[in-house]
Amino acid sequence: MEMSQIPELSSTNVKVKVPKRVVYFSDGVVEEFSDDETDQPSAEQEQQVVDPKTLPWRDWFVFKSWAAATGTLSAIDYMGEWLASVFGITTPKYQFEIDEYHRRQAEKKEEEENVSGWTTQNESERNVTQQPNTTSQN
Repeated sequence: MEMSQIPELSSTNVKVKVPKRVVYFSDGVVEEFSDDETDQPSAEQEQQVVDPKTLPWRDWFVFKSWAAATGTLSAIDYMGEWLASVFGITTPKYQFEIDEYHRRQAEKKEEEENVSGWTTQNESERNVTQQPNTTSQN
C-alpha cells in the first residue's frame, strides 16, 4: 500500500465522561457518572419548603411532633452508638485470639520460607543398605 492510498484522518472530537462522584474504598475506587434521567429529580422527589408559621394548628402540631420525634431518635441513636463503643460492644469478643492465630500462621510461614533453602536428609536416606539376597540357590 502506498502512502497516497492511505486516507487522511481528520480530527475527531472525543467526549470524555467526567464522573459525578468518586468514592474511594480500601479495595478500589468507584466512579459514579451522571445520567440525565437521575440528575433531574422528579416531581415526587422534590420537597417543598413550608413555613411552619403559615400552617393551621393541626398541621403545625404534626410538623413539630415529627421534627421532635426525628431529633429525639437521632440523639438516642447517637448515644447508643457512643455507649456501645465505650463499653466495647462493637468489637469482636475474641479478636485478640484471631489476631494471635494470624500472627502465628505468618510466623510459621516465614520460618518455612527461611528453612526452604536448606535441605536435610531423612533417616531412611542416610541409612541405605543393601538387603541380602534371600533366595537360595539349590
